[in-house]
Amino acid sequence: MNNFGEKLKMLREQTDITQEEVSQKLNVTRQSVSNWENNKNYPDLTTLVTLSQLYNISLDDLLKDENNVVKSMKTELNSYRSSELIKLIIFSVLAFLLPIIGIVFGILLLCTKKRVEYYRIAKIIGTISLIWQAVPIILAVINYSTF
Repeated sequence: MNNFGEKLKMLREQTDITQEEVSQKLNVTRQSVSNWENNKNYPDLTTLVTLSQLYNISLDDLLKDENNVVKSMKTELNSYRSSELIKLIIFSVLAFLLPIIGIVFGILLLCTKKRVEYYRIAKIIGTISLIWQAVPIILAVINYSTF
């Protein structure tokens, strides 16, 4: 085995599938698969994992003696800045908390006392807010439970 591309091509041919079929299973273009097999570039880390599963081969065996691929993966991992990871974590937490906070505020608006001057407006806004926040969550739970 001379190189990574030849290894990928051999594995693909052993499983008797085309580049097009591989590309569809990996959600990449056929040209990407061709580029990997011709050593023009390398798949990213998540695609490597999927390739190993597709070809029923361990990552160790797939990457054995493939220094260029490992260097490419190191470069990809090093390209992530710590500030970008912090932003990702913060936005993920906010994306999770905001709907919950919106539901709480919607319930608080629905619980306003009748003595409040704008009682009806608060109830309408609370109802709309609650529906606006709760419906997507309910749909996501239903959609997730069907898997």
